[in-house]
Amino acid sequence: MKTKILSFLRLTNENDLELRLYSSALFISTFVTLFTFLAFLFSNESYTSTNLVLIISLLALSFFCYKLYIEKSFHIYLTYAYITTMFLSVDSFFFTTDGIFGGAVLTLTAVSVLTNFLLKEKNEKTFLLIFITINFFSIYIISKIFPEMVLKYNSETERELDFIISGFTAVFFSAFLVKTFKDNYDKDRENLKSQKLELIKINEELEKAKTKAEELANIKSNFVSNMSHELRTPLNGIMAMSELFPAYKTESEKNKAIEIIQNSSKLLLNIVNDILDYSKIDSGNLHLESLPISINKILETIKESFSFEKKFLNDSIRLELNVEKEIENTLLGDSFRLNQILSNLVSNAIKFTEQGFILINAKLLEDRFDEQKILFEVVDTGIGIKNKENLFQIFSQEDSSITRKYGGTGLGLVIVKNLVLLMKGDIFVESEFGQGSKFSFYVDLKKPELKKVDFKLTEDNKFQAKYNSILLVEDDKSNQTIFQMFMKKLKLNFDIADNGLIAVEKVRYKTYDFIFMDMNMPVMDGITATLNIRELPLSSQPKIVALTANILEEYKDKCINSGMNDYLTKPYTIVDLKKVLSV
Repeated sequence: MKTKILSFLRLTNENDLELRLYSSALFISTFVTLFTFLAFLFSNESYTSTNLVLIISLLALSFFCYKLYIEKSFHIYLTYAYITTMFLSVDSFFFTTDGIFGGAVLTLTAVSVLTNFLLKEKNEKTFLLIFITINFFSIYIISKIFPEMVLKYNSETERELDFIISGFTAVFFSAFLVKTFKDNYDKDRENLKSQKLELIKINEELEKAKTKAEELANIKSNFVSNMSHELRTPLNGIMAMSELFPAYKTESEKNKAIEIIQNSSKLLLNIVNDILDYSKIDSGNLHLESLPISINKILETIKESFSFEKKFLNDSIRLELNVEKEIENTLLGDSFRLNQILSNLVSNAIKFTEQGFILINAKLLEDRFDEQKILFEVVDTGIGIKNKENLFQIFSQEDSSITRKYGGTGLGLVIVKNLVLLMKGDIFVESEFGQGSKFSFYVDLKKPELKKVDFKLTEDNKFQAKYNSILLVEDDKSNQTIFQMFMKKLKLNFDIADNGLIAVEKVRYKTYDFIFMDMNMPVMDGITATLNIRELPLSSQPKIVALTANILEEYKDKCINSGMNDYLTKPYTIVDLKKVLSV
């Protein structure tokens, strides 16, 4: 019962100090009202009825203030009214209980303390101090000037009873206030402790975040610097040889210049491809193929592609292959991406190995009913790795001095790691500085259904185009010349349109089977041209393939949605043209 009453009066578990004070005032007002009512029953009605009216008014006003405060519609003027009524009630007791010699002085002191806590602002407290001072002096002066207004106690017993009740009320109220403030002090102290601990934790996290951000900023800065160097190096080779080529007279000089241009172009293309691949991986737009592949052929291709490296030609190092016989001859996977992973690891091994060997192992880890788990290892006798912690992180290389000596963008191993994860595998590194390194990764490759395996897919069949009438829509003259050379090699004829508008007019009056459509052109772009061609009343619509340098998935979707059948990413090779023209 006690708990319910205290809970109703908001005297327990309340964080709002002001609400608890109003609750205290309500409780005390109720207590004083009951006391006055008892006095009214057992004393002279002539001097207690006034007290009773004021106390009942005070009690009603207490409930009213309390209710409004809970409903968040309380106003400060109600506090003033409440304080005034409270003092009037106590003042009435002053005159009916022997004035300054009665128990009302104790009650008046307790009320003064309460009202001091009910007002928050400094100017309000000043007003209250003046109000209390005037009130005390007023009732005291009135009691001296008009002593007949001060009623004596009927008996000494009544005086003692009044002092006991008034003293009890003052002590109880003081203890209650002390308890209220102590509880709030303890709560505030606990809150401050928890906030302090939380702030310390936040500061530690901010410090860690700041340190990490600074490290990332430094890494990015180094990456941009390295990338600038890596891009400018092949560009310098291409531009220098292009400028010097007309001055060369002998075939050997010309051939050397062409070789440098080709090597620089391949290097530049590899850097751009690394950036594009990372962009695809980061945006989640890189998708793997599942086609018949041969592990043996992939490794042989890698060995052949690196056979012209100077270190192999000089017999400084040798490249060895080892494929376990238990591995199926044909599995399903993405040969291009698997080749990319192994080529990147082998390229790093060659870069950091001056003497010794590089070994590529392909081992069977698990042979299940429908798939095989293959472990690939690239082992070298190179310089080894000191710090393996951030090896697979973006913008990271082991050491800036390594970058200066051997070059590299810091993207290769990041791409390798993500490609392996896309293949539902994982990659590991074992290395001891000065003793070489071993990069190991495993992937799960499905076994093909024998009925569906077309072994001709892995053979180099003679090219035969399915299309006889081809149109190239391209505004760049250099790209037109390159395309013309490719078509000449493939022994195919074609027409050229310099922009989309000319292409639409050509298609209107001539039948084409196949259109290569550039995207960014003056007058009319590729998307608009495609939409216009699809609206023409043709007997049969041509196949349209976009020629675009934009690799973003949403841009490719835009091409397909406009009515194009496929897209070809620049720069493209003659092999890429063969593929799209044979489908």
